[in-house]
Amino acid sequence: VRARCACSVCVLGVRARCACSVRRLGAGRRASRGDDVRLDGSWSFVQEQSMLALVLTLVVAALHVGLMVLETFAWTTPKVRRSFGMSAEDAETTRVLAANQGVYNGALAAALAYAALRGEWNAVVILLAFVIVVGLYGAYSAKWTILVVQALPAGAALAAVLLG
Repeated sequence: VRARCACSVCVLGVRARCACSVRRLGAGRRASRGDDVRLDGSWSFVQEQSMLALVLTLVVAALHVGLMVLETFAWTTPKVRRSFGMSAEDAETTRVLAANQGVYNGALAAALAYAALRGEWNAVVILLAFVIVVGLYGAYSAKWTILVVQALPAGAALAAVLLG
């Protein structure tokens, strides 16, 4: 549990840079703007984030929701088959595998959005790094556009989080 002030940023639960300094750091020292200290005394590797980091992270989550819908529900439609360069037979053969992959993308999107909205930036860094690694492998092994659709947005979000 984190100590929060009463400003609109903290009340909403978004850990974007807050000008308030009501959080306390043991031994009576008041927290400064960049500190991310929890009531239990633990600390976070990644400090409070800018709104840009939050927005870019949520964009990555939204992209993965879109991928989940394509892979889970629309895999055998003509438009999706064309975009992935598959015949109707290939799409039907891989339908169950694609649906399973879609469920993973949906779970990743949910975890990423939840972690970002809760201000759990260490988890966000791990999840974004995961997206980048998987995107690089997908670009290498399947289709180069995966680099643009998955790895590049995740890289931008990760940079915003780390530089936040």
